[in-house]
Amino acid sequence: MEADSAAGERRLSKRRLSAAEDRARRVAAALAKNPKTAPRDDEGDQSEGDEPPAGGKSGKPPKEERVSTTDPDAPLMRLADGAVRPAYNVQVASACGFVVAIDPVQRRNDRGLAPAIVAQVKQRCGKLPDRLLADTGAMTAADIDTLAQTHPSMQVFSPPPARKDASKPASKARYERNRAAEPQCLKEWRARMDSEEGQAVYKRRSNTEHVHARLKNRGFDHMVLRGLAKVRTACLLHAVTHNLMWAISRRAPKPT
Repeated sequence: MEADSAAGERRLSKRRLSAAEDRARRVAAALAKNPKTAPRDDEGDQSEGDEPPAGGKSGKPPKEERVSTTDPDAPLMRLADGAVRPAYNVQVASACGFVVAIDPVQRRNDRGLAPAIVAQVKQRCGKLPDRLLADTGAMTAADIDTLAQTHPSMQVFSPPPARKDASKPASKARYERNRAAEPQCLKEWRARMDSEEGQAVYKRRSNTEHVHARLKNRGFDHMVLRGLAKVRTACLLHAVTHNLMWAISRRAPKPT
């Protein structure tokens, strides 16, 4: 203190300046992300037979987008516990307990993402799956039509979106007309999901939840990295680790 009584105050000022500069850099990186270019979450959220109200999907002005200064690549999502935090939507495709495709995306819903995952499965496995079991609401009519054209031998199993019971008569009539004008692939998909055989096949989709649980038990539900590229690397490492451990557990025991 006698030698330099202001040294402590200078060190404190230096730390404050460094923290302010770091925050300024993170805010600048967040502002560089243009939220207007991100896909809207209300795309395809309507039930069948309903038409969007005048003036937009919901008739209300769009909410102001927010960007996280901690990880500008991660959009703010409402999670299962009700909290809103920066997060990634990780798409996982599995077969026989193995992860065959994994990819984090900056989307809050799964609509329109199936074709990219199917392409990744083909690239990694060298062949297309015979059947694609997708979660409820993950497949749109456009996705099924696209997959039917690009991969005609693959069957899609995914529950159709629910239809509102309180639809107006005009909406019901329009819905029936649209159903009659649908491509043949959509009619086959609906018939497949209405059949007992289709329902029995779709029950196997729950096997993917076991894969999700094993990944989460190894810390997959919390990322310690920031940025989409680094998070994708972590996802691939988790997938490789899961596949190795699953393969070891499936090996037949040595004869005694």
